[in-house]
Amino acid sequence: MSDHCIVAVGAHAADMEFSAGGAILKHARAGWEAHIVHLTLGEKGSATLSPEEYGEQKRQDALASAEGLMASAHFLPYRDGELAVTDDAIRELAVLLRKLQPKVVITHWRESIHSDHIVCHELTRRALFMAAIRHFDVDGLPPIGSVLPCF
Repeated sequence: MSDHCIVAVGAHAADMEFSAGGAILKHARAGWEAHIVHLTLGEKGSATLSPEEYGEQKRQDALASAEGLMASAHFLPYRDGELAVTDDAIRELAVLLRKLQPKVVITHWRESIHSDHIVCHELTRRALFMAAIRHFDVDGLPPIGSVLPCF
């Protein structure tokens, strides 16, 4: 694991590639470990494909985009349009953050018009808190160190 790690957390596949792709690639080219976390695939966004078909297309696109950005892609199991701030979702993201040990975390703006983006912002904020406080037992993983959150 690198001493320098950047993590971008998006509500849907393609969100962080579009909004933070430049920052991700810049850090990766500078030798940082880079990761993109997708809370959902954004599978309900096609007018012509089923959610299953579109979700698989979005997964493949996200994997190809991550490769181009010199990043690793991570997929959480939540459904497009159904994100909620729950203890389970916060904990799952906190576990991943503790495993990755980021120095920089990027996510959606809290005032976005899209409800999944707003929820993603809050999940990321709360997961960072849980991941940083040593008194939370998060699968026995060590807490993250100092992080620059970019919301």
